[in-house]
Amino acid sequence: KAKSRDLVEDSYLEFADLIRSVELKSFSTALPAAVSNPADANDESHKEPSRKRTKTDREKSEKERLEKELVKNDHPHPDLLLKDRNDWKKLFVGKHVEDRPKGLCLRWVFAGDCFSSCRHRKTHFSHSDLTDEQVKALQAFAKKCQNKS
Repeated sequence: KAKSRDLVEDSYLEFADLIRSVELKSFSTALPAAVSNPADANDESHKEPSRKRTKTDREKSEKERLEKELVKNDHPHPDLLLKDRNDWKKLFVGKHVEDRPKGLCLRWVFAGDCFSSCRHRKTHFSHSDLTDEQVKALQAFAKKCQNKS
């Protein structure tokens, strides 16, 4: 027992390193033998799954990469294509959803590209395949979105 504060060993009371290791998620400690239970030694349910990538994981990532591959519209409609394809998101995404022309890929029409995994990829065709009615609907939709109404 220390009789004065000067005689107290502060290293036993200093927890900064311990707290830092917890914050950095690098804290680890070994349980004393008296606490561990040898009967549970073979139970692997508490172990984290291996982070090693398997062949099927690599095949999946390759498949996902191919599905997300960007496809360019080589024959966009000249009156519908945005001058800057980066405006696509801010002009159309999430706007006037109820007024969108149904069954068409708007990104393909307005941005001039889309992904190979798009759910409307069947409409990734040349502008000459668009009907006059579809073109008018697309123009009206674009005007409504650009007017910020």
